[in-house]
Amino acid sequence: MLYLCLKLEFKKMRHLGIIALLNFNEWDRPNFSETGGVNSFIKNILPFLKADKIILYGITYEKNELFKEKKVNDRLSIFPIVYKSRSGVVPNRILGFAFGWRLKKALKMHNVNFVYSHSEEFAFWLRRTGVNYIHHLHTYVNALAVSSGRLAKLKFLQRQWERIRKYVIINSFKSVAINDDISHMLEVLITKDRVIRFSNYVDQEKFKYTDSQKLRESLNLEHSRVILFIGRIAKVKGMELFVDILKELRRLDDKSNWRGLIVGNGEYEISLKNYIQAQQLTDNLIFTGSVNSFQILSEYYSLADVFLITSFSESVPLTLLESLSCGTPVVSTNVGIAKNVLGFNNGFVVSKNEASEMAKLIMISLPFKSKQSILNNPQQYSVQYASNLLNKEFEKYGV
Repeated sequence: MLYLCLKLEFKKMRHLGIIALLNFNEWDRPNFSETGGVNSFIKNILPFLKADKIILYGITYEKNELFKEKKVNDRLSIFPIVYKSRSGVVPNRILGFAFGWRLKKALKMHNVNFVYSHSEEFAFWLRRTGVNYIHHLHTYVNALAVSSGRLAKLKFLQRQWERIRKYVIINSFKSVAINDDISHMLEVLITKDRVIRFSNYVDQEKFKYTDSQKLRESLNLEHSRVILFIGRIAKVKGMELFVDILKELRRLDDKSNWRGLIVGNGEYEISLKNYIQAQQLTDNLIFTGSVNSFQILSEYYSLADVFLITSFSESVPLTLLESLSCGTPVVSTNVGIAKNVLGFNNGFVVSKNEASEMAKLIMISLPFKSKQSILNNPQQYSVQYASNLLNKEFEKYGV
């Protein structure tokens, strides 16, 4: 009888699975390179999700970690289901689709009641598990089309990815839309009442103005004005435009010694450095490598005079919200929710992706710099607001 009661009680426990093409075992390392996007989404909101147990299913670069549960604390565990060699050329997305069938056994093993999905490729297999899920869409564009690598550029694979995404959306319990483009796409595929709408979010207790004098001195920037980029160095980020803007600023305002600061790494770094050398700006740009600490990132945001987004395509750049939360204005190309967030004494969205226009708007933005958050309507972009919406949905399925 006691055994039966314990068994019933165990079944009542609320177990949430989170799936993403991330190496969660390396998540907290200072040089973790998979910054932005999915990483920041899950990392920021995890502390606010209500569940008795949360299991993170992702990838690993170490074979001996595969299918082994690593307990982070009493409530949180990591369980890699896909192995990828560090030098492997096969994109994570293709590996995720090829081996996502392993989720069925893993979810059953951990008695998972519900899944929060951040990967179309993994989520494709969820229907066969019988576990309901909410799928979080991070981009409207074809993710493979804006990725690097020869395999990702194949039109056949891009068409297949679109089919997978459509299948995942249609079979989801609900799907999350973080901007208007995604919301409209979802409403065509599923009914409006199955769309959860919220913007990206930022933990405003973590990202806030921080004294960065020591960092400024260590980078030899005491007598310079600084434009900042934080994120993955990829072609889609429009990094040549970032360099062109710096060149234009140095022409417009030759008394301020404008410098560029690039925090991150990525597959496009060598090409970018070659471009910088061709523009004779090598001594005016600093590469820091990847940074995976909100304290240090807050120092970088606080150090900069203006944060730049030069991307060709974005959904809701987390860096935009983080920068504003630290009191640093943003000048951005017309991507994601930039138009919704900027323009009220905190920055600008450009009409054309031209260095001359962006440089002029940077100069106008300088007085917006503050030691307090300049994020308008901060509640709308808080982690508490987003997590409350998700928790209400999870509760409907006993999570």
